[in-house]
Amino acid sequence: PSEIGKLTEMTHTLYLGSNLMTGSLPSEIGKLTEMQHSLFLGSNSMTGSLPSEIGKLTEMTHTLYLGSNLMTGSLPSEIGKLTEMQHSLFLGSNSMTGSLPSEIGKL
Repeated sequence: PSEIGKLTEMTHTLYLGSNLMTGSLPSEIGKLTEMQHSLFLGSNSMTGSLPSEIGKLTEMTHTLYLGSNLMTGSLPSEIGKLTEMQHSLFLGSNSMTGSLPSEIGKL
């Protein structure tokens, strides 16, 4: 839900994986700008495309895990703004389409 954007004080890890969550990832995810370590939302039944606001998580250094969902659409070019990410970007086991944006080379 859009209320996820109210977690602005969270700085380490948000783990909501391996549940039965449905719906799309709201654009308010971009308000988690203080998140420094990991965001795990994989192994659910989330649908829709990855919002471009994901590129606002510029402090995240470890893991963005959104794999094993039902996400569609293409990878937004804003993914290239996650330049502090040093460990893992996992988007596998979805139904995403299109080509990889060139900005992925900035990671």
